[in-house]
Amino acid sequence: MLRIDGIFNLNNYDKSAYCDSITGLPDRSYLYRAFRQISSDNRLAEHNISVAFMLIEFDKYKYINDVFVGHRYVEEFSRLSFGLLKECVGGLGLVFSFTGNEFIIIAPHAYGDERPVAVLAESIIDRMRNYAKISSYEISSTANIGISLFPKHSGDIDELLEFADMALYEAKTGGENTYSFYSHELGLYMRKKADVFLSLKKAIDNNELYLEYQPQFDLKCSSITGIEALMRWKSRKLGNVPPSDFIPIAEETGYIMELGRWLIGNAFDMCCRCCKRGLSLTVSLNISPIQLQDKNLLDLIRFNLKKHGIPPSFIKFEITESQAIISNKKNIGMLNEIADLGIGIIIDDFGTGYSSLNYIAQFPIEGVKIDRSFISMLEKNSKMEAVIDAIIHLSRILGISVTAEGVETREQFEKLKRMSCDKVQGFYIGRPMTAEGLEKIIL
Repeated sequence: MLRIDGIFNLNNYDKSAYCDSITGLPDRSYLYRAFRQISSDNRLAEHNISVAFMLIEFDKYKYINDVFVGHRYVEEFSRLSFGLLKECVGGLGLVFSFTGNEFIIIAPHAYGDERPVAVLAESIIDRMRNYAKISSYEISSTANIGISLFPKHSGDIDELLEFADMALYEAKTGGENTYSFYSHELGLYMRKKADVFLSLKKAIDNNELYLEYQPQFDLKCSSITGIEALMRWKSRKLGNVPPSDFIPIAEETGYIMELGRWLIGNAFDMCCRCCKRGLSLTVSLNISPIQLQDKNLLDLIRFNLKKHGIPPSFIKFEITESQAIISNKKNIGMLNEIADLGIGIIIDDFGTGYSSLNYIAQFPIEGVKIDRSFISMLEKNSKMEAVIDAIIHLSRILGISVTAEGVETREQFEKLKRMSCDKVQGFYIGRPMTAEGLEKIIL
């Protein structure tokens, strides 16, 4: 196999011009120079050789800076990481410092055979688990790797780096210590996400967001006693974008804060309009774990309660089970403060998340919503009926309410009624509808 160090020798160049001034490691300018030489070498085509661009991100840089308090320790970790990567690659590839906690490896492999690249990625991840010693401490690190290929994916270095970055993002979504190859499908997906995000940032100013409402039916009094406010987006550019597409992107980018403020303002306004018409309807809205990090959230809630003059008990915040909430003491504290205002906290999708019983024990819960996946099996699986019955029975003991979501048939409705479920929500009661549509069924 062709050795890259036979094409490009780092020792041929002035290090002061092409190395990081602090760490002394080959930097981005070195990388660009190496690529120009490598990509123009005819031996690649002669030997049917492809070159992998491996973007490697280590996760311990902030931790080291915080714990050891000093950039010199981060610099030491960078040099140690660089040395390890050079050992893994040997003479068959080159290693470059890219950003603070990222490195680039360019390594050859037979065109069409990506297995050696995958093996190299796995060996790097394995070696990083426990290798570094800083200030007498053993430091292990996780690594994620994104990989693009020359010339398969592009002949342009900036595109190759962009594609490797996309693949790195994909790898990080799979958890720690993973790697991913760029693909055309991934590129289309990432560009779609970028389009959604850029359009989403204009959605509020362009009045593209609106609310639909799904009724909640009380089985004891046989009437609609609440509604869930559901955010919808009709983009001028993209058309109707489902929440499953734009909410995760908003959470990833932090834009969920802006959407959350819009939702609270408009949902509270709807509650006010219902009260003025003599309708005692509770209004539920979904709150993201990220919104709980907003230091202005309590002030926003108080402002809207006062502005719209509504009883706090008419508002319900639904939170989905996740480790992100239960493992964060600030989130638990924020939920307690929200509950102290008189707003009800409801666990959404109950039974599918991180630790259902742990939620009930730690949080000021007013009620739970049994996930639709449970309800869909109610008529087909006797064990599922027993599970739902147990949830309802436990809720009775704890003094919290139970709502079943995803109720789509009369059989489900009647069975839940016999089981003494408090409320039901789903297409059998009513699909999400506009405010005008809601008026027709409740007035």
